[in-house]
Amino acid sequence: MIFLAQIPTPPPISITPKQQDILNKIYNQDFEKANETKRIFGSCTYDWSGWKLSEDKVRSTIRVCNGKEQRIAVSCDALKTNEYVSDKWMGWISPVSSSAEKGEDLMVATLCSNIAK
Repeated sequence: MIFLAQIPTPPPISITPKQQDILNKIYNQDFEKANETKRIFGSCTYDWSGWKLSEDKVRSTIRVCNGKEQRIAVSCDALKTNEYVSDKWMGWISPVSSSAEKGEDLMVATLCSNIAK
């Protein structure tokens, strides 16, 4: 079991133009799917009802991508994600980077829209 206290602290806030696009999506979200327990973004299915909040305002849940289950953490303040693979956190990345899963930017926008307003 992974404890929330083990999630690394997110990096300082620095917003790029692509991340600003995520913010724009956050502020324009439709809340009609707010009660779903699973959500699909790209090729990943997220345990939408399983989000946990750590003391440093990082949210984490389980997702399944291409048949592999893993924990993902999201910092809405920094607009970054971090995934737990092989018993370690891989490092904070932008959800619009080439190493992010397809649809991760929309997942972050959807998740963070619930706390941004």
